[in-house]
Amino acid sequence: MTRPTGMNTFKLKKKLNFLAVKRGQKLFVYVVLFTMLSFFSVFFFAPFFKGLYMSFHKWQFLGTPEFVGLKNYIYAITEDKLFLNSLKLTGIYCLEVVSLSTLLALFVASLISRAGKLMYFFRITYYLPLVIPLVISAILWKALLQVRFGVITRSLFHRIQPCSLLRTVALAALCV
Repeated sequence: MTRPTGMNTFKLKKKLNFLAVKRGQKLFVYVVLFTMLSFFSVFFFAPFFKGLYMSFHKWQFLGTPEFVGLKNYIYAITEDKLFLNSLKLTGIYCLEVVSLSTLLALFVASLISRAGKLMYFFRITYYLPLVIPLVISAILWKALLQVRFGVITRSLFHRIQPCSLLRTVALAALCV
């Protein structure tokens, strides 16, 4: 086995040291993984398998379920016209949405990254809808928290002298 050129063993061990995890860090990783897997199993696996179990039974709202096997699936594929039509429409919709949104995204990305006179125009028109709601929200909150005419300030300080809730950092942080 040959050594990597230009790198001694100490540097290689130091680079691979990020894989070594301390005992407390391992416990944290296990707790986070257990929490994530438990939520995932409760909200994904349990409903999935319950729905799969229900699909093999004939269910009345009240009463015990009757096992019918694959009869529900055979009925859906062979006799139910709505199921086949909805399956066809769902497939067409997915193909159209995925292909058109991908093409549109590639087109917009090429317009934004293309060097030229219109590059800045396309960048502004692309990012403006992301920025405008934040600016409008900031202006509205500033108006609502205004000292003299702000609705929130007036309702909080109805009978006493109103004060500015945005004057200090601590009060502004509470308001946000």
